[in-house]
Amino acid sequence: MVFLPPIWYTGVVHMSLRMPGPWSHPKTGIYYLRQRAPSDLNDIPLDGRVAIPVGGVLRTVKAGRTVKVSLDTKDPAEAKKRHREADAALHEYWQRFREGPQPLSTKQVQALAGVLYTRLVDMMDSEPGEEGIWKEVLRLNKGKEEGGELYQWFGPTVDELFAEEGVNADPLSRTRVVHAAYKAIQLAAETNLRKAGGDYSPDDEARKRFPNWEAERGEAKPTPRATRDLDLFALLDHKFATQSLKEKTKSDYARDLAKFVKSSGRRDAQDVTNEDVRKWRDELIAEGLSPSKVNGKALAALSAVLTHAVREFGLQTNVASDIRDRRDGPA
Repeated sequence: MVFLPPIWYTGVVHMSLRMPGPWSHPKTGIYYLRQRAPSDLNDIPLDGRVAIPVGGVLRTVKAGRTVKVSLDTKDPAEAKKRHREADAALHEYWQRFREGPQPLSTKQVQALAGVLYTRLVDMMDSEPGEEGIWKEVLRLNKGKEEGGELYQWFGPTVDELFAEEGVNADPLSRTRVVHAAYKAIQLAAETNLRKAGGDYSPDDEARKRFPNWEAERGEAKPTPRATRDLDLFALLDHKFATQSLKEKTKSDYARDLAKFVKSSGRRDAQDVTNEDVRKWRDELIAEGLSPSKVNGKALAALSAVLTHAVREFGLQTNVASDIRDRRDGPA
């Protein structure tokens, strides 16, 4: 990633259920990661950006309904390795999206600002450029602050930082980081101005003021999924990726699974109990659904996904297999 110089110097997002592996372009032979967003996100607008690691370099790409990024290799073994890393980052992004924007503590805000300070100072350490450049940077940034333009001036940098560091911050937290970023970048510009004049005395005091982001990020970044996590929606995606089934059926199943998750509070197939399914069936009946809709749609969706987990991922049993609406009427 080219960080900050276009503005400041020149002046002026782990799942165990894997989808199909890397895709090879038929003409170039270069491998790509290509994935659709999980089914449970179908009704949520996806318009963010996600940082995908590719061969040790982070690439920030649009995270829409489909995500595509080049793995920059024609070697099958290397492509598989890079695909695993990229896939993990993408699924962590989707998990953050599910959880929604989160507030950042004051310490986290300052830690993120510290990342910007460190990057701008370290990247210019050997060749800080001319003093006049940094005087102009300081003047421009100050003018943006006085003119109330910090959001336009620093917002894109903060959003890029969020994508790289896996942060899904709420609007208030983003505002706080924008203001903290302004102060951190001004401080970095002052350090670089000093170096441009030949003064390389340590900037220890400046660095000490910022908390360590790696120590603070745990509160903002969700824990990756456990190895044995059998997420219901991931199972659904896998089932439809490996079988010839209609897209409408998948959408219908996803809608019914979302209702079950709302009723039971459970997403992992291993945690679903007979009691959860029975309770959900009773709720559907109480809502006035006919036996054909309870059995043929809602329970069928849950049972199909659990059966897939039994067949392909070692789930002990399908606890929904024998629970039905046995009232008189169409089954």
